Amino acid sequence: MTLPLKTDAAGLFADLGEAILYRPLVGKPRSVTAIVNRQAIEPVAGVSQGMRQVTILEVLNDEQSGIGSREVDTGGDLVEIAPRTRKEKREYRIVDVEATDAGTVRLRVQ
Repeated sequence: MTLPLKTDAAGLFADLGEAILYRPLVGKPRSVTAIVNRQAIEPVAGVSQGMRQVTILEVLNDEQSGIGSREVDTGGDLVEIAPRTRKEKREYRIVDVEATDAGTVRLRVQ
């Protein structure tokens, strides 16, 4: 479920978010705050016994203080996040915009 309003989301991100680096395919990288949901692993389709971690980012739907849903280039844009809390950050590719509204956007990365 996405959050309905930017004003409500801003407080939530301040409390629960972590700094990530957004690297658009076109444009300058920028730091944004995201709620990072590091989920369980899931099977990889077409790969026998293949597994991968599912990571979902919730960010403000804003091209200045978050990531605007209209600016995302799935497959081209990258983010730098830690695979686990307090671990070293690494690059992940944005592969899907899962949900969006006026306040937030949910991105699947791998």
